[in-house]
Amino acid sequence: MDTLSTVPMRMSSRGQNGWMLGRMVSRVCTVLLCFSVLCSCGSDGLRLRALAVDAAQEVTSAEAPPDGRCGLTPRLLVGASTFPVPADTGKALVTAGALVANASDLYYVISAFGCHGQQGGCWSLAGSVLRVPLRGGQPTLVASGFIFHKPVLTETSVILGEDNASVIDDSSAIVSIPIEGGAPTTIVTLANNDSLTTGPVTDGTYVYFADQSGIEAVPLAGGSTSPAPVTLAPSLSAAIGVFGQRLLFFLPQGDVDSVSLPPESNSPVTTLGTSAAGPTDVMPCGADACWLGEGAEAMMRIDPAGGPIAVMPLPSDLARPLNVVFDGADFYIIDGGSGTTERLGRMAADGSASVILATMPADGGGSVAVDDECVYWSNSLGIFSLAKTAEGPFAQ
Repeated sequence: MDTLSTVPMRMSSRGQNGWMLGRMVSRVCTVLLCFSVLCSCGSDGLRLRALAVDAAQEVTSAEAPPDGRCGLTPRLLVGASTFPVPADTGKALVTAGALVANASDLYYVISAFGCHGQQGGCWSLAGSVLRVPLRGGQPTLVASGFIFHKPVLTETSVILGEDNASVIDDSSAIVSIPIEGGAPTTIVTLANNDSLTTGPVTDGTYVYFADQSGIEAVPLAGGSTSPAPVTLAPSLSAAIGVFGQRLLFFLPQGDVDSVSLPPESNSPVTTLGTSAAGPTDVMPCGADACWLGEGAEAMMRIDPAGGPIAVMPLPSDLARPLNVVFDGADFYIIDGGSGTTERLGRMAADGSASVILATMPADGGGSVAVDDECVYWSNSLGIFSLAKTAEGPFAQ
């Protein structure tokens, strides 16, 4: 079999399921300096600057974490040549993405696409979920046999959204797997020919997801039988996120709606505003919710309790984002580049400064994850780690 190892491009909800390399050596934000900047801003600027003040931290030297999770130069955790490839699929495109880190391991999703020559097109194949110790070592298989959404980690479990790769059985399910490994427990099974339009999210008590019926909720605990989902709103959603006592859901055309939690059937829906179409990468950023709008060349943000949508333009060299995460101080962005090279960059929480941290071959977008001291990212060479205090840029 000919195998092409790369990183995932932006695709449909199934295909998606289908990075930072350094931090400034000296970046000091004092309360006095930030207060002077705040005084010159409007209300949106005040909130953005306040976010930067809350999250800013002083970095005085380039030191790797003492526990050895990552170093001052990129460390290969998983080589692309080891990515699992489905058997008997002809030519296959294999990608690693949807990275998520906890205190001990990095989880990642292997997506695979079968292809028939240049004109034959490609289709999604069953993939897998694996984990690798943050300090390096042998990857461990967590689950396989489905098209997986991005894993959701709790203290005790891994929550996975699964779509069936078969064109005959097009059903989907959400399962929970013990964090230490073991057999999956089904949280919910969707009706025949129904499918997840978003990956699952949780508030620790309920699991929320979107399917063809709308925005749904089921108890996280599950049970011996799969419970019937509670439909919160009959909206076809492209992305969802839990923010305190509000569930935000983003419609494909850009509308941003919310319902209060805990979940109730046919909850009153509050429309918060309209942003760019194709919302992705919904995440907390301080007290706000942030996300990308496809083709918008900007980060969007809003107070989940209400208020206007603020638009934070991306710098020109990071204006084609493929994946974004926030670590409490900065956004880390993989940019699609100009066609020959992709870029990894860091942008301050308020958008006031950015820096390119690395360049890599433009053969597909990657995925990025962060913890308190390290950044992890994937590209066509594999999956890497780096201390946040490291000085770039690095070329790969």
